[in-house]
Amino acid sequence: MARTFVSASRSTSLPPSPGKPRIIVCDATVKMQRLLQAVLGEQYDCVPLQSGEEVLEVALAAVPDMIIAEIDLQGMSGMELCRQVKAEPRLESVPVILLTGVADGESRAIGLESGADEYLYKPLRPRELRARVASLLKLRFASQSLEARTLELESANRGLVQAQRALVQAEKLASIGTLVAGVAHEINNPLTFITAGVGALEELIGELAQLSEAVQAAVPEQREQARIELDATASESRQVLMEIADGARRLQRISSELKLMAPSQQMSFEEVDLAAEVRAAWKLANPGPGVAFVPKVDLPPLWSVGHMIGQVLSNLFTNAIHAMNGKGLVCCSATEGEGEVVVEVKDDGPGIAPQHLPRVFDPFFTTKPVGKGTGLGLSVSRALVQKLGGTIEVSSRPGAGATFTIRLPRTQKAASPESGELEAPPAAQPGCSEHARAQ
Repeated sequence: MARTFVSASRSTSLPPSPGKPRIIVCDATVKMQRLLQAVLGEQYDCVPLQSGEEVLEVALAAVPDMIIAEIDLQGMSGMELCRQVKAEPRLESVPVILLTGVADGESRAIGLESGADEYLYKPLRPRELRARVASLLKLRFASQSLEARTLELESANRGLVQAQRALVQAEKLASIGTLVAGVAHEINNPLTFITAGVGALEELIGELAQLSEAVQAAVPEQREQARIELDATASESRQVLMEIADGARRLQRISSELKLMAPSQQMSFEEVDLAAEVRAAWKLANPGPGVAFVPKVDLPPLWSVGHMIGQVLSNLFTNAIHAMNGKGLVCCSATEGEGEVVVEVKDDGPGIAPQHLPRVFDPFFTTKPVGKGTGLGLSVSRALVQKLGGTIEVSSRPGAGATFTIRLPRTQKAASPESGELEAPPAAQPGCSEHARAQ
């Protein structure tokens, strides 16, 4: 397996390795080169060289898998060769074995300090040499495999990051599209009422002017009939004005709810009597005589934003009342957890269909007929709860009502007054615990 050396002055290129790890063996004597080839040539592609300068030139032209060099070389020593190999970024990971005929512990230490991976004494023991070479190459190939795997993972991670950014961007665009479509749809309905009403009102105003002139010009026996027509037209005008006003109020409500979803510039925290907020929110929801209410809220004040909590509760109560078609039972309870207050609002309505459950907090999502709801109440509630540092969740089964669970951080002041209490429900009324078992 001996290889004829081609002088580096004529060519530094090497033929491709025949499927074997390539080792440069450098020794000043041809005898030692042949010995190394005889010991290693069966398993490795050995490239014999005579000087450190040649080793550097050939190694830079075609990076080898290992370098074995005698310390006492002509010109550049083996130790200097080792230092330069380790200083070269392309070669720094190539293992270097230094050979010496001097069994000197100090020289061995200096050789290892120069960056050598192994230091062997002559005369060489073939079995030991093969074992050291195999061990160092195993570590090199494992390191190369790990490095390649790391690069693959880094590339895959960059791809995932880019894909994630693209997905987030697509989701943002989809959300913006949904939001814009929802806003356009919801605003279009009241605008239609207002536009049509303005046109009708212009005609009615013209008719009123004509009828007023007719009343004044009518003979006594026709004047009463003219007044009746005038009153009817005036009544119709008032009805049109009410429709216009209703459309304007609807636009105002949509605008207000959208503002609530926007990032808040300032929030004024205060001591909040949760029981009082529950009472006020229930009254604001206008439940009607067919809905029973069971409140169980008796906690110290929260350090939070009262009007935001009240808005959330009012939305949840209104949602429950509408879900039950104005007839049924709503329960509201509050308990203290570890560092938080947990508020539950339950109803015994028909529940939420499984396909609708993941979307109940989406802006403009509603199962109500067109014009009956904006689909903003629950999305606004989630936005407000998140601003307060909390979370809101919903659970439901068809036919078993729905439960909304709010978790707010407990940041109570030390010297806070006692909270108000809600009156207990009549004995004949089912309690929240019974309602929870039913679900």
